[in-house]
Amino acid sequence: MKIYALCASPRKRWNSDQLLDAFVEGVREQAPEAEVEKVYLYDLDYKGCRSCFGCKLAKGDGSCVVRDSIHDLLIDIRKSDGFVYAAPIYFCDIPGQLRTFLERLMYPGPVGRELPVAAVYAMNANEHGWEAAIAPTIGVLHNYFQGNFGAQPREVVRAFDTMQRKPSDRYKPSKADHERKVACHDEVWPSELQRTREAGKRFAAHVQHPEEQALEADL
Repeated sequence: MKIYALCASPRKRWNSDQLLDAFVEGVREQAPEAEVEKVYLYDLDYKGCRSCFGCKLAKGDGSCVVRDSIHDLLIDIRKSDGFVYAAPIYFCDIPGQLRTFLERLMYPGPVGRELPVAAVYAMNANEHGWEAAIAPTIGVLHNYFQGNFGAQPREVVRAFDTMQRKPSDRYKPSKADHERKVACHDEVWPSELQRTREAGKRFAAHVQHPEEQALEADL
């Protein structure tokens, strides 16, 4: 079983990255035999889809023809058993680096089977902000997953009101109450990580036994 774990944050070892690691821990707990490959998208050099239609050529193999740092990764993910991405929410949406990657991943069209996807989001917004401003945009993205990968994300983890940075005099004052953020982080973050581990376990269980998971959903 091969699963790709994509970190779509420019900040290593911070919120999104920690959540992704927790998700992967859950996957490995449920499926010790699983091979999980972690990829930092911001370490790679690539651009968005050029709409060249190279992936639509009648005599082609349906893969992206642009030979850059993600060419082989795009092919491997489409052949894998599933993937998870973790991303911060910027301007009520996923970061441009992730959207650019997903353009390239999905433009060749449906993979012809269910390719399980999981999504992990970290954000400064609270749950009300998510529902009011972010969920509609993310919902459109999830609908594209339905068309290209056979299903909407099997797991969606949302971590609200995250601590963006540690309080420091080095930075200009912001609207965020950093002392409150720190207190909230210290109290809530361990449970957020555990919740994400549990999502990873469920995701791995679906990848292992998709028929059983589908039956449970129908009951």
